[in-house]
Amino acid sequence: MDDPFILKAGSTSFIEKLYSYSPGIDILIQKVKTQIYQSHPDELAINESLYCLLKELFNLNKFSVKEADNLPAKKRSTREELYKRLNIAKDYLASCYAGEVTLDILAQTCYLNPCYLLREFKKLYHITPHQYLIHIRLQEAERMISTSEKPVFQIMHEVGFQDAASFTKLFKKRFGLPPATYRVKLKQP
Repeated sequence: MDDPFILKAGSTSFIEKLYSYSPGIDILIQKVKTQIYQSHPDELAINESLYCLLKELFNLNKFSVKEADNLPAKKRSTREELYKRLNIAKDYLASCYAGEVTLDILAQTCYLNPCYLLREFKKLYHITPHQYLIHIRLQEAERMISTSEKPVFQIMHEVGFQDAASFTKLFKKRFGLPPATYRVKLKQP
């Protein structure tokens, strides 16, 4: 990082995936935007902010590189490719949670054998793709119940659940209350 314009052997490459929201990175991006749109932008200040942003992105990426290095493949390029494909599967689940998602569809999306995908996904994330899908759906249902006035039955369908009994049971297990009761509790002062 001493001189970012000099590429050395073993230079860092960024792993492409959906990263979690980072307030620190958001603040730096807003700072750069503010500096750029000033009537007389200070080029040195912009460059300094961009270096700080790059440093934060680099640190965020280091965690992904460590995760990829823990995969069982012998060659680093194989580990990185497997990591990218598993992240494609995870990102697909996070993006398409409301639709019908099967293991076969997921495997086709990331170009992996379904059994291999299931095994490696569980090793890396300590959860099966189906459990992750349920987690995402419940998280989104809770957000919608908390922030909208839509009927619970409509929310249930919008997040991808088809059976009201299983949705209510899973929601209660995760949040401690059935969805309708949860909404009522939130509105109480």
